[in-house]
Amino acid sequence: PMAPERVTPFQGNLEAYHRAFGKFINQSSRLSPAQADQPGICGVWSARQVAAHLAGWEHEAARSLTAWLAQLAPMQDYDIDGFNANSVAMRSAWSWEEVLADLRAGHLALQHAVERLMVQHPSDYSIFTTWLGIMAEEFETHAAQLAEIPQS
Repeated sequence: PMAPERVTPFQGNLEAYHRAFGKFINQSSRLSPAQADQPGICGVWSARQVAAHLAGWEHEAARSLTAWLAQLAPMQDYDIDGFNANSVAMRSAWSWEEVLADLRAGHLALQHAVERLMVQHPSDYSIFTTWLGIMAEEFETHAAQLAEIPQS
């Protein structure tokens, strides 16, 4: 009999990340624009602001990973609160639908960067394993917050 295939930490985090992203999108899709703008979903933030901060991270992760793969720049450390505030401010005039479209576009860009990582570095994904785990937790947490918003 063949031994069961082992799931690496990278594969586990990648699967958790995609699953959690899907949960967030599913919860987002049931909200009206008015519900999406109600403050207090995550601290003082609305669902639209939460989605905006997540979109910022999706795009930044794709950009950062792509630059690292091209050996243009090392992976960097971030001022997380400053980055979040900037992502929300940058998208503050956007509609709920525009923010969600941007979040999906960032997710797709990151998916392409991860595919390049898997081709270019088939034996070492450690540079990105932790990030995927953190984002999976972020999407899970925020999906659960959105799930608490009553259907209108």
